[in-house]
Amino acid sequence: MSAIDLKGLTLAAARDALKTRQFSATELTKAYVAAVEKARPLNAYVLETPEKALAMAATSDAKLANQRPRLTAMVSSASVMRGASTRKPC
Repeated sequence: MSAIDLKGLTLAAARDALKTRQFSATELTKAYVAAVEKARPLNAYVLETPEKALAMAATSDAKLANQRPRLTAMVSSASVMRGASTRKPC
């Protein structure tokens, strides 16, 4: 596991770090499962489903491992770059 405080990340930061494989969805999920277990005395959760969360994380890891760049993201980036190069200074 990395030295990053996984529970302290914003959603956007976690998403970006997952895409760049700084850690896996399973590692992130295990960090939160551990936090839920540690907070159990607070009786804050009605139903804990760590097995389901870890299974969903494994599915996400598999999808990320097979992910190719999305065409829409590439087209959007190209449009932004093209738009920036055609603007005239004020």
